[in-house]
Amino acid sequence: MSRLIIFPMSVLVLLSASCNSGLPLSSSTESVTIEYELPSSGTVDILVSNNLMQNVKTLLEGQEQQAGTHSVVWDLTDNDGERVEDGLYTVEVYLDGDRVHVEVLEVYEE
Repeated sequence: MSRLIIFPMSVLVLLSASCNSGLPLSSSTESVTIEYELPSSGTVDILVSNNLMQNVKTLLEGQEQQAGTHSVVWDLTDNDGERVEDGLYTVEVYLDGDRVHVEVLEVYEE
């Protein structure tokens, strides 16, 4: 069973300021669909980082996209095609170099 809770960047700021025990996250054991909104057209990069802020997967790099709602699927593999280790991951969407969307998720095998 796959479960996932996604927190927009503004919610993350509130949670990190008010929760001493960490973020309440659910898990994903298969693939994850990341939905994001672009305020304008431009060049999009989507990066997945581990809890040490090391890039483990580049989902999109230098792709031109129009303003609006988009989605991308992460199959829980790293840049070498290997399944990522269990743990916390941050998905960041950049538009013309500016971060416009952030999601945090926990990945583990049940």
